[in-house]
Amino acid sequence: MDMGGVVREWGAPGVRSTIVNIASRRRGNLHAQLPGGSPHRARNICNVDAQRTSEGTELKEDRKLDYGWLVVAAAFWVIAVTSGSFYSYGVFFKPMAAEFGWNRQLTAGVMGVACLIYVAILPFVGQFADRRGPRLVMVASTGLLGLGYVLGAYVQSALQLYLFIGVLGGLSYPGLLPIPVAVVSRWFGGNRGLALGI
Repeated sequence: MDMGGVVREWGAPGVRSTIVNIASRRRGNLHAQLPGGSPHRARNICNVDAQRTSEGTELKEDRKLDYGWLVVAAAFWVIAVTSGSFYSYGVFFKPMAAEFGWNRQLTAGVMGVACLIYVAILPFVGQFADRRGPRLVMVASTGLLGLGYVLGAYVQSALQLYLFIGVLGGLSYPGLLPIPVAVVSRWFGGNRGLALGI
């Protein structure tokens, strides 16, 4: 199959034109003919262009890789804070039960409610993140988690504890635990295992 391309270069006053015809592609090799020139020169030009394209692609990959480690650092802190707030509930378990006079089952049930909500809505949060992007999901989840813990500081009844910590916490955990992991995995190819491990 023949492919023709014409490049014209206009010179100084004596209208000078050079026409480059790129001819047929045969057996995977691009043959070029220059009027008054040689095929080697055309191949050298093609090689230079290919090298420049390759260097530009490598530069973009390096920049993407550098930015990817910033994404890893951000995801690390998001998961660390969220996991820390979730698993530290046991530290406040006995003081809260003693202060409000609640039994162990009532006090511990808060985390059970949070886990049930987390498991129930996780697929829907993931689907929403695919459609609208993880940024919106993570920002909304951060707002819910912060609101829940701020209101949790003023709890006066078991119902308030379940609403602020159990419900709001359960709604926020899907956007702050698995979603950052999914974001990190999209930024890496060869070092994906290391990035996810961090």
